[in-house]
Amino acid sequence: LDYSIMRKFNKFDRKDLNPQQQSAAEAPNKPLLIVAGAGTGKTRTLTNRLIHLIEQGVRANEICALTFTNKAAREMLLRIEKPLAQSLKPLISTFHSLGAKILREEAGLEERNSRFVIFDDQDSMSLVKKIVKAAGIKNPDLGPAYFSQKISEIKNGKIALAELRKSESSEDEVILQVFRRYENDLAKNNAFDFDDLIEKV
Repeated sequence: LDYSIMRKFNKFDRKDLNPQQQSAAEAPNKPLLIVAGAGTGKTRTLTNRLIHLIEQGVRANEICALTFTNKAAREMLLRIEKPLAQSLKPLISTFHSLGAKILREEAGLEERNSRFVIFDDQDSMSLVKKIVKAAGIKNPDLGPAYFSQKISEIKNGKIALAELRKSESSEDEVILQVFRRYENDLAKNNAFDFDDLIEKV
């Protein structure tokens, strides 16, 4: 590691860290769980931890830092890019952005090509509405919002497909039919939905 980079890191302002944050940022290089609420400085602490790891000899371009929000990812990038050389940047991303990047390379495994589109909630709901209408489902309790929620629960592991297939409930059978049609139509449209960026990866 270039000593000029080390000196830049040493100038990084850590006086805004409290003792607990400092302890987390400088903890030994092993699994570490930090539990903290909103607005308590998690992003600042993680950014300082990244810098500390690099100071300890971990190569920056071998670090992958994932977060849930674009705001946190941007903040981490902004805080870390000044002291780092261009060629030594870690991968800092949201889980969904990294998922989309992986799917661009592996889309063929899911019967899509790399030019796929990502359906937002509105696109997904429109597709579910078409499927429900085409299936002739008249039950007011089994509307598009209901099926959209069930599809998301399947993709997030809250409902097991294996259990749905074994179920003798007529409602579960309809859920399974709508889910299969939804997945087929996504593939025909060369599309993934937002849940796919985690589940399909």
